[in-house]
Amino acid sequence: MFIEYLIDSKKIGIIKSIIDGVVVIEGLSKIKAGEMLQFENDIQGMALNLNRETVSAVLFGDETKIKPGQHVEGTGNIISVPVGLGLIGRTVNALGQPVDG
Repeated sequence: MFIEYLIDSKKIGIIKSIIDGVVVIEGLSKIKAGEMLQFENDIQGMALNLNRETVSAVLFGDETKIKPGQHVEGTGNIISVPVGLGLIGRTVNALGQPVDG
């Protein structure tokens, strides 16, 4: 009952399945397309397909660190990558975070 309350009233969902970096999540009824998601173990993702009962999301991290049954929370922020002179010549990941040391 408490889990159902969380899923219905907030931007919280539960992982249903994970296949090749794509996560199917139950709940997240108030999520927006392109919204950043926070998974357990500091994994992030982005909401893509918004269905009536589920949301599909792509992961920006190691899918072996999450599993079905764990919670997912919407951040309220649409994904964006900051750009500027500081990124010239740098290697960055999909979130704009430097990976070249």
